[in-house]
Order: sequence, then C-alpha cells, then structure tokens
Amino acid sequence: MDAINWRRAIVPELEAKKAAALEAGDEEVHAHAARRLYLIACCDPETALAEFGKHRQEDPAEVRRLIAAGDADAREVDTLAALCVLVIEQAEAQREAA
Repeated sequence: MDAINWRRAIVPELEAKKAAALEAGDEEVHAHAARRLYLIACCDPETALAEFGKHRQEDPAEVRRLIAAGDADAREVDTLAALCVLVIEQAEAQREAA
C-alpha cells in the first residue's frame, strides 16, 4: 500500500511542479518533473515501483510524507464514496415510500 499511497500523492505534486516550472520558464525543472511524472504515471507498474524504491532510498522522510498524504487522500475518497452510497440509499427509500 505504501507505493500506492506514494503514487497517489506524488503525481499531483509533480503535475503542479511541472506547471509552475513551465509558467516560470524553468526548462530544467519542467523537464525533470515531466520525466519523473512519465516514469511514475505512464510507464508500467514495475517502472513506477522502481521509482518508488529509488525515491525511498534518496529521501525517506519525503517518501513518508507522501505516503501519509496519499493515505489521507484515500481515506477521504472512501468517506466520500460511503456518503454517496448513503445518499443513493436514502433517495431510493424515499422513492419507494412515495
């Protein structure tokens, strides 16, 4: 799950970094963010997992932060999904009662 949560958090961060670098005209930062984003989001799962392992070795604290952020996002998604189910169930119950 750590790699999944890491990916969930790092992809939007890299997207934002890439966009900010493009707007600032920083081609080097843009190219670096775009390359990492490609390796993590567009390649096969083995490549993404290799990037996770590499990142964990290079900056364990940053990876822990991203894992925690991804986990928080996953819990929020689960909460929203449960809420949607309840809303649908309530609407169906009201429809049946009418």
